[in-house]
Amino acid sequence: MLENRKLLYINNILMALCEKYNYEFLIDSAQLGKIKESRKVYYTDFQNFNIAVLNCNNAFIIAEVISLVYNTLQLLGFKKTKLNINKSLMGQYSLEKLSEYLELLDITYNLDSKESDQEILWDIQISNYKNKLSIGKYTDNKISGELDLNQVLDILTKEEIKLPLDNSIDVFICYHNEEEKETALYLSQDLRINSFSCDTDYLDSDFEKQLKKSLEFNSKYVIILDDQDINNFVVNIKDNKTNEEQKIPINDLVDYLDMNM
Repeated sequence: MLENRKLLYINNILMALCEKYNYEFLIDSAQLGKIKESRKVYYTDFQNFNIAVLNCNNAFIIAEVISLVYNTLQLLGFKKTKLNINKSLMGQYSLEKLSEYLELLDITYNLDSKESDQEILWDIQISNYKNKLSIGKYTDNKISGELDLNQVLDILTKEEIKLPLDNSIDVFICYHNEEEKETALYLSQDLRINSFSCDTDYLDSDFEKQLKKSLEFNSKYVIILDDQDINNFVVNIKDNKTNEEQKIPINDLVDYLDMNM
């Protein structure tokens, strides 16, 4: 579950950055070959993230694609990023312009000759690791950059780089019986609609197991439902950090969480 959260976090970082670069999200990569005009797109299967500029090939756009991938790795905490440029695929003028652009963007690079692979324009590694986190190609009239997210996760782990993941939820709701379960369902929806992360038990676990689950989910608050409280239109809410409990009118629950979260 944690690995999936990390993959989602990295994908979100990349997608947000692509939007800043004005790249368009492409749902179906099979459509790439049907696009005739010049377009900047990105697509992902959550294991590999791809950036492509269609029907365009010049040093300026290569520098832009490189900068997008390079800056993503910087944002993720990689400090020893190594960019290798395949000079055998670049004409002298294009190589000089690309070098000029990369220096302008403060991106360091090495010139290499990968004559064994006549598609790879560039690759990115982390110092002390042989595996390539990203490769750039020019194929089918497009400049593309691919980021291998499993390789990224592997090196993040080896380098002990911690992603700023929030592994907690805001509220977990516990109940004793079917009537309280219905209230838990209603309150969960209301809190989620109001932008709070919320969960409750859906396996009809006993009450003690529900309390343990609230701790496993690192919930900031736990709501403990009780028939009498429900009849009085209040809920018992516990701060899992301080263990302080208090009764809150149901209609004030969202405001209470807004003020205390």
